[in-house]
Amino acid sequence: TYLYIFYLYVVFKFSFAVILPYYGMGLLEDMLKIFRSDPFFLLLALLLLPRFAYTGDIAVIVNKENSITAVSFRDLVRIFMQEKQYWEDGRRIYLFTREEGTPEKTFILKKVYGMDEAELKKFLLGKLFRGEIPSFPTRLYSNDAVKRFVSEVPGAIGFVDEAYLDESVKVLRIDGKSHEDHDYTLKKD
Repeated sequence: TYLYIFYLYVVFKFSFAVILPYYGMGLLEDMLKIFRSDPFFLLLALLLLPRFAYTGDIAVIVNKENSITAVSFRDLVRIFMQEKQYWEDGRRIYLFTREEGTPEKTFILKKVYGMDEAELKKFLLGKLFRGEIPSFPTRLYSNDAVKRFVSEVPGAIGFVDEAYLDESVKVLRIDGKSHEDHDYTLKKD
């Protein structure tokens, strides 16, 4: 019941404080007005922020139909660098990544690619120009989008914040380690 009352308060506050009275102002100004007038709403925003931010370690996921359950870190690098483009069963590998600047992408760039975004673009553009790859990996805007696409595309692989894992995808073990192990390769430092 308290959660329901809280939900109603948030919807009411947002609807009447932002949408109705301030049609002529920008959304940012509206939100600042609300935060200044009601500290509770600011506290709510701060409490909800971690759910939308990078909160956990990275998990590498594949489509549930994929027979693979584990991969070596060396092979993972080859897949992400698009040097390995087919699974052992002959299916094409479809790599789904996060947008530039997201915490997950920044972490993967450092840990797996060993380069920054500009270097990766240059590297992939060279491979594309030489005809070594058909296209750039598909970049998606959220962890949920990566998870959804990987769950729907046979042969797909991607990475997400482990907080977004569910039964719709299969999590790969890397070098025999699960994302839950303390010495998992993609743990935050």
